[in-house]
Amino acid sequence: MLERVYNIIPVTDEKQLTAINGSLTNGGGRGPAGSISIEDVLFHAKLLSGAIGSDLSMLGFSELLSGGLGDGGFFRTSAQAAERSRLIRVGLTDFFNHIINIHTEAKYGVIFEPDERPWHVNFYGTISALESERQKTKTEAMNTGLLLVQMLQQLRELGLDDKALTEILVKIALLDEDQAKLIVKGMPKETPDDGGGGGGGFGGRGGGKTGAADTGEDE
Repeated sequence: MLERVYNIIPVTDEKQLTAINGSLTNGGGRGPAGSISIEDVLFHAKLLSGAIGSDLSMLGFSELLSGGLGDGGFFRTSAQAAERSRLIRVGLTDFFNHIINIHTEAKYGVIFEPDERPWHVNFYGTISALESERQKTKTEAMNTGLLLVQMLQQLRELGLDDKALTEILVKIALLDEDQAKLIVKGMPKETPDDGGGGGGGFGGRGGGKTGAADTGEDE
């Protein structure tokens, strides 16, 4: 990050003696009809983006978003920009409050405490890409929960014991062992229907009606 990249172009009296043919990055030769291409600019831009840990499209090369990234890459890069702008806003908020404190101290001789300030610094702007990523994450989490519930319903119908259910949830569903044991412990136990008046299973009724046929009354 701290190194310097030098490009030596021979000049005399502010006149360039030799033109550069092709790109400097791929070892292009010199010639009178040569010129510096956009690849040389992109080479230094990529060095800069790699040094500061940012995407190249966030440094002004936004046309790269319309290439192989697609809509998904566009939204994710926009979310990165939104996260960085949020950090900048937090830093600017402290800076603005400090400037206002200096002003109130110089003009009124008063410095307000953070919880007693009569002003509030707010940034108005929509970060739709960041909200889109949050909604997408929430939707995926809800879909995962629904699939887990459906899997538990099918596993309950198989009549497996608690040990087998825990093994399936831990090894196949990749849940935490404590979470799997808690889920298995809270699952309703189905009582087999013996055709008589025994207790009902999960979501079912008891065996037969209690006097409904004799009295004609509803249960």
